[in-house]
Amino acid sequence: MPPLGGVQSAMRRAVVTGGEAEIAPLLTGGPTQAIDARKRLDVHRRHYETNLALLDRFPATLWLAGSKLITEAARRYLREYLLAVI
Repeated sequence: MPPLGGVQSAMRRAVVTGGEAEIAPLLTGGPTQAIDARKRLDVHRRHYETNLALLDRFPATLWLAGSKLITEAARRYLREYLLAVI
């Protein structure tokens, strides 16, 4: 088992980039062993994106630019910026 900091960094990279190869071996076990690592990671990914809630925080921007543009801009920012600080 890698150190906690390594697991946390791998989890962040997997959630932000969608690449689960590094963290997948750690997402096994428990009462739901049949669920593959990708499905387990999707739970964290959805939670992460939902908690950002940009669409709820900036209704005027959403109205002006549209939800598709705002959502894609937020995802791109997260991928590029957060990976730079990982």
